[in-house]
Amino acid sequence: MGFRFQIFLVHRASTQPAAYALGPAQVTPISWRFLSSNNRSLGQSADVFTDVESCRDAIHRLQSRLIDSDVYTLRDGRAQWSWSIRIDDLEVAVSTRRYQRRAEAEHASSTFMDLVGQTSVSDELRVVRF
Repeated sequence: MGFRFQIFLVHRASTQPAAYALGPAQVTPISWRFLSSNNRSLGQSADVFTDVESCRDAIHRLQSRLIDSDVYTLRDGRAQWSWSIRIDDLEVAVSTRRYQRRAEAEHASSTFMDLVGQTSVSDELRVVRF
């Protein structure tokens, strides 16, 4: 199994509400993350979605608009770096970890960009607890 997208329900720890108000009703947020073949998370959506279809649509939009995207490498604190991808000034993907060096964050975002356009979206839905 190679690189892949994974769509998942985001459940919070029992001390936090399991649903967010994303409209008139309470819904459990849905998100995506991009995984390597050894299940290491390489990036994730910058937003949460109200349903699986809108989450899938966001992935397809990211894939189809990679050429229009802007990649930002950001300082996170005094000695850590992260990356962010924006399309039309909207943040659509973010790094899932922090890097000690800017060059590492730039390499990670470049790898993400290279792989994300050629990866299919899984129909599998997972429940993940944070």
